[in-house]
Amino acid sequence: MSKNPLLALSVTSIFACLLYLGYNDFMRLVVTLLLVMWGVGCLAAERPGLAVLSSATGATVKITDIAGYKLGSDVSYQIRHWPDGALFASGTVQGSAIKTDQWGLPVLSVENLSPKLWQPDDPQLYEIAVESEGHSLGKVRFGFRTFEVKGDKFYLNGRPTLLRGVPINPPGRDLPDSLLKDRDFIAGYIKLLKSSNVNMIRTEPEEWLDVCDELGMMLFAGHYGGGGSGPIAPDFERRQLFYRDLLLRLASHPAVVIYVLSNEVDYNSPNSTWKQYLTKVYNDARLFDTTRPIIGNAGFGHGAPGEIFDVHRYAGWYYGNISDWPVDATTYVKFTEKTGQPLTITECVAAYTSDAGDYLTMGKQLSMMTKWVGTASNHRAAAAEYQSELVKHVTESMRRYRTDKSHVAGIMPFTYFLGWAHAQSAEDIVIKPAFETLKTAFQPILLSPECWHRNLYAGDTLKLRLCLSNDDDQGRDLGPTRAVVEMVSADGKVISSDSVSFGDTPYYSNNWMNMSLPTPADLPRGLFDVKCKLFDADQSLVSANEFQVSIAPRSWCQAKSSAQTPVLFDPSGRTAEALGGIGVKFSRTESLQTLPKDGLLIIGECALEAGKYPDKKSVIAFLDRGGKILCLRQEREKWESDWLPANFTMKQRPPYRPLTYIQPRDNAALFDGMTERDLRWWNELGRAEDGTPDIGPVLTAFRPASASDLRKTRIWASCDPLLSAAAIVEIIQGKGRVVLSQFRAIERVDNDPCAAKLLGNLISYSAGQGGELFDLNKTIHWDLRAFQSGAFVSSLQGLLPHSQTYKHRGTSKGRLGDDHRIDGFTLVGNYDFSSNGWILPIPDPKTIGWGIFYGSLSRQASRFIVNLINSGDKNAELALKLDGKLIGLPITIPAGAAQTVTFPINRAPGPVTVALRGDQTIVIKETRFE
Repeated sequence: MSKNPLLALSVTSIFACLLYLGYNDFMRLVVTLLLVMWGVGCLAAERPGLAVLSSATGATVKITDIAGYKLGSDVSYQIRHWPDGALFASGTVQGSAIKTDQWGLPVLSVENLSPKLWQPDDPQLYEIAVESEGHSLGKVRFGFRTFEVKGDKFYLNGRPTLLRGVPINPPGRDLPDSLLKDRDFIAGYIKLLKSSNVNMIRTEPEEWLDVCDELGMMLFAGHYGGGGSGPIAPDFERRQLFYRDLLLRLASHPAVVIYVLSNEVDYNSPNSTWKQYLTKVYNDARLFDTTRPIIGNAGFGHGAPGEIFDVHRYAGWYYGNISDWPVDATTYVKFTEKTGQPLTITECVAAYTSDAGDYLTMGKQLSMMTKWVGTASNHRAAAAEYQSELVKHVTESMRRYRTDKSHVAGIMPFTYFLGWAHAQSAEDIVIKPAFETLKTAFQPILLSPECWHRNLYAGDTLKLRLCLSNDDDQGRDLGPTRAVVEMVSADGKVISSDSVSFGDTPYYSNNWMNMSLPTPADLPRGLFDVKCKLFDADQSLVSANEFQVSIAPRSWCQAKSSAQTPVLFDPSGRTAEALGGIGVKFSRTESLQTLPKDGLLIIGECALEAGKYPDKKSVIAFLDRGGKILCLRQEREKWESDWLPANFTMKQRPPYRPLTYIQPRDNAALFDGMTERDLRWWNELGRAEDGTPDIGPVLTAFRPASASDLRKTRIWASCDPLLSAAAIVEIIQGKGRVVLSQFRAIERVDNDPCAAKLLGNLISYSAGQGGELFDLNKTIHWDLRAFQSGAFVSSLQGLLPHSQTYKHRGTSKGRLGDDHRIDGFTLVGNYDFSSNGWILPIPDPKTIGWGIFYGSLSRQASRFIVNLINSGDKNAELALKLDGKLIGLPITIPAGAAQTVTFPINRAPGPVTVALRGDQTIVIKETRFE
């Protein structure tokens, strides 16, 4: 081991410095020197005596124990196979042949060997011992192999290799301390990952690196978590020793195939110094090791410095939707085409789930969780399902995309596939559904179906494309194969099948075939599995995959007849044609200047333009006497809301991408016969120029202009973070109501039964009675049921979902083992969220907040009851206002208390606005009027 440097200051020297510098400056100098000595000592304590850089035929040995070696002395070595200890090579290197590298380290080379190479399926290891003049200079284990970049590909031992990775791994992720260095646990964990076809991970502790060496798991490692914040990088000279020690520690591990210097640091600010700093770090690293490619700035570096164009993208979680990967892939492949580098995506997917299966609620995850599964009837099941779907879609689409864009060289979904926070052994690791999905998506030879048309009428033909990706772990070409595709009902009956034959598929290439499956015309409504299997010439199963389709007879989509024929305003005629397709009879009007006396008025899709809006007074009068309006999808650019009883805008953050995963509220009439799945994404209408399939059921959603615009409304389908936007809004006015829908149903009636069914339901519901506000006499459970029932529909209400993990820390990351279930709401007041989900401003438990909700009393009420918890360590106060009037005096809740608070009132049936005001430590659990 290297000796720590010693600083010797004589009494005379100390006295001289004291006279020259003065006491204060001298003491600063002493403290600085002590810190430097401490830092060097800490780093040196981890530095091995030797570092070995290998090739396929030799090894370069760098002596890091400089104090133990006299330059010019002969060095002898022995290389033994590990673990059996068989002697592989030995010899002596003359001192004259030992030079120092540009780091000042003595270097000896051992060449012309014929070792067994280290590779994931055969991780051969060796151990070298070096001595000089009878003094041991060290012993280190290593492996012979090459890993390099050539053009847009990675080559392991001379063979192109697709990296299939998992970046989030223990330790440092809430793994119990007892398992941090437990070799049995580490080995069990790595074996589990390998069983899911993972060939690369990110982790850095020595015990983990050793096991990865032994089991054949490739690594990208380095200073990944040390990006820092802000545009100004540290001084290179201050960090040079840190990076040198880091590389010396990693260098001998054959599993480490890529160095990472930083993560997501700021290159874009005008005064940023990070690129210059990391270029210095990169150049210094290259003086030591030229055998590994380097990612200089993971995620944000665009390939500089280094040899790899690395990307972090989270379409389908922080932004965009599940179909946005083609546009992202196109954008970054264009960059890599200019740099000529391989493209890796070392972070994507997100969709973080706890060990229990809930989506995480810490930090920026809370608002995104609601966007994807907020109103789901079974939140844990929905979270697991969406996590799996996103992993499958992103991973497989990037492998399919490599057909024309060979730069795609590594995919590493960044999410929690496994649960280990409560594990006591490897057998305790929780395997999540997404892990099984990953196993499929990471098959070395993958048969991947591409199908954006998954809702069928019975009797229609399912059309799909099959992509065969050959990334065989042994690098073998694939001969002729046959793909069999079967459509299977819930009871296991095959209702349709066909097969296609692929010709030869060379290694590291893709092959495509089109397929069509007719469906029987007499099929009932249901979900059907489409199972895809690939067989080789010997009829052995090579790959398997599957997806689901929804099938329904056309009778399922027919609208229910109403007692009164609706009136349709539809200048283009498109809506009239669609209504005829689902059996709706209607009369027509050519103008909205004169409204019907009563009944249902349907405003056709995109029928409202400047100058064609109805008069607000006429609309209010029509609604007051019991009239009903169904306004179908309108264009964002031409939308005006002045004619409505409430102001709902179509403001949207760019880019304007179609919305998927619309969240339905509890409503049997509007969603009769439909499931949550039916509103996720609809059949493709075409492709954008960037290749993005047009599958979004909603283009632009509604947002209330203010909280008061929610007073007369029910939100029946929501989207966006914290469910802040609405796809279906019902505004109640007098005896009537307006239903606003932004679903793109009209254009899909002919080819998508889910779109047709929703359109029929919208008409049936709008023509019916309905029109009731939220019944506040019923108990509101302020947990996930607040999303499902519609008690919480907008951040404008000032209420923020709460969980045990939510600690008012803003950037708190929580723990994987924590309880992330929504268990109440806190009174925050005015807040918003950033484009990727951060709550703004950060809630402050020391301040007073407020929350509002709206509804109607169905019967007389004499008291208002709140079940709550004061989660703080100080007494808190709670006050109640009804329709803006303070009710009694604020009530004090002791610190840490869980109690029921009652406010005496005297309220007749009818609409009411409830406003609670109090400390942000108060967690509202239940409310009701009695």
